[in-house]
Amino acid sequence: MTSSAIKIFEHVATHARFYTMIIKSNALPGFQNRICQELKNLYLKDLFPAERNAQRNEALFASYHSYAIFGMIMEWVDGGLTYSPSYMAEQLLNILHFSPPQPIHMNKASSGTLKKEE
Repeated sequence: MTSSAIKIFEHVATHARFYTMIIKSNALPGFQNRICQELKNLYLKDLFPAERNAQRNEALFASYHSYAIFGMIMEWVDGGLTYSPSYMAEQLLNILHFSPPQPIHMNKASSGTLKKEE
């Protein structure tokens, strides 16, 4: 997937006045749940058929990502939509591909120095 394939931020920018009113005033109760459900359905339809993992609950995984994307949209709207839609799409891809470094566990050796656990 490329950032140009992510269209949600373009949609929000095009309808910025609507999203700003809805997010800042909570004028439509249940809007967040409805949009997150749509994002979840898109995630399940477009991404999971190619990316199956028997150990992962796909519905929970899709729900997690849909609320995270909506959280990015809320942050973007609350900040006055200062970033471009393409920048937001690039950031989303960066976040989705982020892999935290593996922790290094250290033991305190008797000499007072730290040694890496193997």
